Amino acid sequence: LNEQDIFIRNQNNNNLNNFVNNEIKIEKEAKTCKVCFDDVEGDEIQFNLLPCGHICCTNCWFNYLKSLITEAKVEQIKCAEYKCKDIISEEFILKHIEKDKKLVEKYDKFKMRANIINDPNKRQCPEPDCDSYLEKTGENNYVKCKKGHEYCFECLRKPHGNSTCDEFLEKELLIWKKNKHVKRCPKCKIYTEKNEGCNHMTCVN
Repeated sequence: LNEQDIFIRNQNNNNLNNFVNNEIKIEKEAKTCKVCFDDVEGDEIQFNLLPCGHICCTNCWFNYLKSLITEAKVEQIKCAEYKCKDIISEEFILKHIEKDKKLVEKYDKFKMRANIINDPNKRQCPEPDCDSYLEKTGENNYVKCKKGHEYCFECLRKPHGNSTCDEFLEKELLIWKKNKHVKRCPKCKIYTEKNEGCNHMTCVN
């Protein structure tokens, strides 16, 4: 071999070594939890790896998701990697929290609330201790939740026949005012009730 062939062979060997070293480095990084830096091995790799390529161990994923769900932050949950904007799928979330049934219930509850807030045709059922919702699908304002509680979709009061919401609320107000020391605030016009103490009152508005 002449000097040029030897140089090319050495250059190729160096390139191969660099490639192998980089592959080993990448493989090692892919098996290291980005939060606690523990090794992620075997089947746990596929279980915890996101499409963006970032990986955390099972325990860190659980704690990360639990902290967000506990604070009702269940919409558009992002990868735990710093500055990564990839959104985690609901399937990924559920498989990582399924061991904690109460956390799953909390996640479902907050997701439903978020869905209600974002949908103009849905409202939380005002019935005490009811976790269902009212959904308006037509012109009729009187709707029932899945547990059978019926309310007016507009004013969230019980059905009030042919009376408008304003008329019904005025009637309720008149009933409430009866035999009570109630006057309108001269400034903001809101009704104020005096139920004890002196005659001096300060409006909070």
